[in-house]
Amino acid sequence: MEFINNGHSIQINFTSEKQNEITVNEKIFDLKQFHFHCPSEHTHDNIAFDAEAHFVHVSDAGEISVLGVFIKEGAENEFLNKLITVIPSNTGNKSSVSDEICPGDIFNTENEYYVYEDSLTTPPCTEDDNWFVSRTNIEASTEQIEALKNAMPLNNVRPAQAINEREFGKLDE
Repeated sequence: MEFINNGHSIQINFTSEKQNEITVNEKIFDLKQFHFHCPSEHTHDNIAFDAEAHFVHVSDAGEISVLGVFIKEGAENEFLNKLITVIPSNTGNKSSVSDEICPGDIFNTENEYYVYEDSLTTPPCTEDDNWFVSRTNIEASTEQIEALKNAMPLNNVRPAQAINEREFGKLDE
């Protein structure tokens, strides 16, 4: 995995042949990268969480599905511990890790998701992407959240958008 401080977020790109995948409507989407926003870009009852992770998956046809996970202050998070020590603190810097880090460790097998179609929140802001936002948040210690915040620009979020004609659903799986 390659860690990049791209000036907007901390992004973790997958560089090996081992891929994590999800299946959406019988199509396979490979995990290409994940990144963080502080505070969260999505809100629940108009309240933002301390941070949010976006796991970006792409199909062979170039379609995009994103899994979003809210992060709130609480207990130390083992998954984030593996990442915090290798996060590059300066824009443009990269680092890599050969240790195995499994992104699936951040998800609870009994997660339920809010489901909708919308654009990416960062460039290229493609339209009609699948979004799955976990209804169950994870916790991270104050120190872990501060480490994420300190490595990124202040409030690296797109403001919450009006719902307009979008339809939201729930996925229980």
